[in-house]
Amino acid sequence: MAILGYASFSDPIGAPTSHAKRSYSMDIRDLRNAPPRSPNDLLGGYVILARTIDKCRADLVGMAGDYHWNCRLATMFFDFKGIAPDMFRARIAEGLTDDEIQAWTNTTGTLRTEDEILAWSYDCRWNAPATTELKAFIERNAREISPNYLYIRSLFELIDIEEGQFTLTAR
Repeated sequence: MAILGYASFSDPIGAPTSHAKRSYSMDIRDLRNAPPRSPNDLLGGYVILARTIDKCRADLVGMAGDYHWNCRLATMFFDFKGIAPDMFRARIAEGLTDDEIQAWTNTTGTLRTEDEILAWSYDCRWNAPATTELKAFIERNAREISPNYLYIRSLFELIDIEEGQFTLTAR
């Protein structure tokens, strides 16, 4: 179970704006002590979204640890939806709930059908890396993490194993 820290935040740069005149409080995952949600966790049918929300919230209050909210995975989501990362961050800073962020993403950027979202999520989960460097990265890390279980095929699987989202059994 993830450790949650209670934090509050207002405008990310500290200046009052029309949307940040009050402080918002919510449970924010302290990523210095526990990982964000898995990239496999679904929110509104999207993979990656819940994890990106966790990382962005934690970053806004200085609890991101070694995690970077606008990373390669987040970029995959932003590119698919046609949403600017700064616009996403601003909505998170408003204190929106997961459900509110999910509803906002459905009506912002590139509008997607349910089938497009399902297909994209499937492709993200099972997409093997395209470059030699990424393939080597996953293979190298898989061998370090679990030398007796080398059937890690995707970045999502590697992340889940590294963060203890699930455990492997040896063959």
